[in-house]
Amino acid sequence: MSAHTKNHSQISWSGLSSPRSCAPQDHVSPDERITYELLLSTSLRFFVLGPPFIAMWLFFGQPWPAIIILAGELLNWMCWQGARRARRAANWGWLLLAGLAMVLATTSALSGGLSSPGLLWMPVLPLIGAFLYGARGAIISGTVAVVVGVLFLVMELGGITALNLVPSQYRAIFTAANMTGAVASVLWLAHAWQQGLHRANRSPQVSENGFREALEHLPEAFLLLVDSPSHAEGFRVVYSNPAARPILQPLQQRGLSLADCLPDEEYQRLREQLADAHSNGQVLVKRGIHHPLNGRVYDLTVTRWGKGAVLCLHDATTRAEVESHLRAAGQQAQQNSQATGDFLANMSHELRTPMNGIMGMAELALDTDMSEEQSDYLQTIRDCAENMGELIDSVLDLSKIEAGCMELEQRPFNLDELLERLLDGLASKAAERHLEWNALRHHDVPVNLIGDRMRLRQVLVNLAGNAIKFTEHGEVAVEVELEDINDEEVCLRFSVRDTGIGITAEQLPGLFDKFTQADPSTTRKYGGSGLGLTISQELVDAMGGKLEVSS
Repeated sequence: MSAHTKNHSQISWSGLSSPRSCAPQDHVSPDERITYELLLSTSLRFFVLGPPFIAMWLFFGQPWPAIIILAGELLNWMCWQGARRARRAANWGWLLLAGLAMVLATTSALSGGLSSPGLLWMPVLPLIGAFLYGARGAIISGTVAVVVGVLFLVMELGGITALNLVPSQYRAIFTAANMTGAVASVLWLAHAWQQGLHRANRSPQVSENGFREALEHLPEAFLLLVDSPSHAEGFRVVYSNPAARPILQPLQQRGLSLADCLPDEEYQRLREQLADAHSNGQVLVKRGIHHPLNGRVYDLTVTRWGKGAVLCLHDATTRAEVESHLRAAGQQAQQNSQATGDFLANMSHELRTPMNGIMGMAELALDTDMSEEQSDYLQTIRDCAENMGELIDSVLDLSKIEAGCMELEQRPFNLDELLERLLDGLASKAAERHLEWNALRHHDVPVNLIGDRMRLRQVLVNLAGNAIKFTEHGEVAVEVELEDINDEEVCLRFSVRDTGIGITAEQLPGLFDKFTQADPSTTRKYGGSGLGLTISQELVDAMGGKLEVSS
């Protein structure tokens, strides 16, 4: 495979062969033939790279990214067919670059935006542009890559969260696949450089000029290293492109070298790789290397090549700054959450204490001698204080849930004792309404469990209390059934059944909304804040369950 630059020099990239018999190459110049061969070889490689990523996205259950890659392969196929049949085959390379840019931009936007592993492919875009069209191709495709990165950065700084369709359990696989693909592309290019040097033995000046011309216009910093035991750092930089000079010059002015930028572990690995003549194809990757002088952050990729290595430094300062801001924001959010939790805990104590005092004094006063009218007044005070206490509990619980401060305990408890206390706690309310009130456990349901007994009881009290409140005649019952069991977990179904007034199908969707009752008129008749079911649903969700209603 061959690369074409603006001064008509060339280097070769052997690999997948391209059929020449079908191409209209009878009356083309040598330069056009070079571009033709390079274009078809590049197109063939992307035919190979596309299907594994299509299969991976389909395995993730996400067809749209797979369709986007398929569209890119369609453009690649059009490029392939056009290059084989057209007289000026080189022009079809822009279609290949456009398809690659579209696939990289859209799949990165659907897999995390600025933090997407797909952005590891972006340096490949200007590199291919440089090999196909020289400086013009490198500038245009490099500009496209920069614009995509800037758009993702603007979204990140603007608070727009990018989609990430990659399932969390497969993100490590997705990252590894993208890194492998990007590294494979770099290896292909490194192989092209190696073949270019081999051809340079027959045409030294032409090959060297083409090689340098391609590297001179790349936005990434590229260096060629060779093993050199006589040098203090153990290797020697034999070439650096213009993008690498702002990195090296400040070091040289201070009497430092490239080795001073590398962590000790990576420095030793690099020396071992350069010294090992049998390490062809090995790749060293390190993210987040800090330059000791210019303050920039770089991602390092080193690929063994011939008797030396190709070192690429990608400026990742913007990404590192965004990650730093995100970490700081996360820490601030955690501190705010802790402060909110402390405030709610303190507020809960401060509000409940006087309410408990009011109810306690009312209870004591009711035990003394007084007139019937005074007794009614005190009874009203006690009932109002009790209702206010329940409302305060509900509002504080909901605030804790919304602030993310609600923590569930994992402690052993006895299910029969919980049901017995549930019966006792609501027995007086059921008796006032002359209702049958029962709670039963099926014989196959385990008695000794581990979980948050208090929150489970809170949910059951909310549900059963509502059932009693809205039932005029008949019964209310809580039934516990076994759904599933294994060595570590048990899945139980808690059913609260009543013979009450019920609700219509139209009222069901808003039943779990805050401050909502199925019929607003019932608030005046039965009272209540409309928070009980909302809190119950949040608690059940936190326990890994599901709250459903039928009427």
